[in-house]
Amino acid sequence: MTTSATNRQPRIDRLIRITQALGEIFGQENRLISDNRSGDIAQLQSKKQQLATEYMQAIQELALDRADIGGTDIDQLAQLRSLALTLEEHAVSQRDLAQTPMPRAAAS
Repeated sequence: MTTSATNRQPRIDRLIRITQALGEIFGQENRLISDNRSGDIAQLQSKKQQLATEYMQAIQELALDRADIGGTDIDQLAQLRSLALTLEEHAVSQRDLAQTPMPRAAAS
């Protein structure tokens, strides 16, 4: 394994883990919104912010060394693309859910 590959692999692995974790939080938030439990989202915000920051840093690190990505395993790149698409789908769903009026509880 070359030095370049040695440096690349942990960065790709880290980005995959971060993307997956961030997608899971978005999914949890979307379920809470769908269940009309938006107030419970607050407990996820700290972790989401931390992961979003790590995600941006990981993306920036890889962007600085784009040529290094070329040697990444095709299966890992496919996994990363799939996770990124899922993350994007969660974000779009969350936006749509946030724009949809929630039914009000019946008055007693």
